[in-house]
Amino acid sequence: MFDDWWNRTARSEYLGFSGAEPAPAVTFYYDPTIDYHHRLPVSLGGLFPAYYLATQQPADARALFEAALFQMGLTDLGAPIAPPGPRGTAIVIHLAREWGMAALADALGQAADERYEPTWDREGGEFTWGFGLDEEHPRGQYNAAMAAAEAMTEGAWHRLAQVLPSERFNQPTVTGIDFPDFTLTQAWWDGERRRLVLTSTGRAEADTRKPTTFRVTNLGDPSGWTVEAEDGGPVESSAVDGDLEVRTTIGTHRLVVRRA
Repeated sequence: MFDDWWNRTARSEYLGFSGAEPAPAVTFYYDPTIDYHHRLPVSLGGLFPAYYLATQQPADARALFEAALFQMGLTDLGAPIAPPGPRGTAIVIHLAREWGMAALADALGQAADERYEPTWDREGGEFTWGFGLDEEHPRGQYNAAMAAAEAMTEGAWHRLAQVLPSERFNQPTVTGIDFPDFTLTQAWWDGERRRLVLTSTGRAEADTRKPTTFRVTNLGDPSGWTVEAEDGGPVESSAVDGDLEVRTTIGTHRLVVRRA
């Protein structure tokens, strides 16, 4: 249904596609009551749809993105780059990484680092951008978009929407983390070697070495599994209520759950 609506209506009437290229100004808002299209330059009105279309109509999304880059003056990486606002910057970095445009993503990321106040709150264990807003609390939407852009790898946006989870929900799963004092930076099920690889970190230095526990589910008989700390940190495990309970300390560890 979406593809039909896109090809019959939205593509031409809203975004002005003629062949493979969008219009210089596209619909930002349509009022059906008075049949009026409020149009904005593709650098704004096309950039945001490109972000959401990238997983469904990647060719048209890429065309919108490249038209927006041209209008914003972001095609010449030999010149100094000005970040196109907090949300626009996040979208451009996100999509540039999605489509393997590493030079653009790196150049804009550097400009963002210089202007958008990336800050580590070491005591609270939180990384945020201030964006020059001088607000008491970091702006949530802007930070969420920038964090997603930082985490992007080539093709990941498409895979997130289009690749089925397969057996993921039946694989060994970690539960009961003492978040936010204790967090996992990796939880990877290595199906070939039949092991669950975990890396952890603590939120604040003051919490380091405090005891913490979590559980691993979907192991079948948990008594047949054990946990090793490849970093040499303290770790014990035992079967509890059908799960494997892991006892360790808050801090940076690399743990491997494997058959005993």
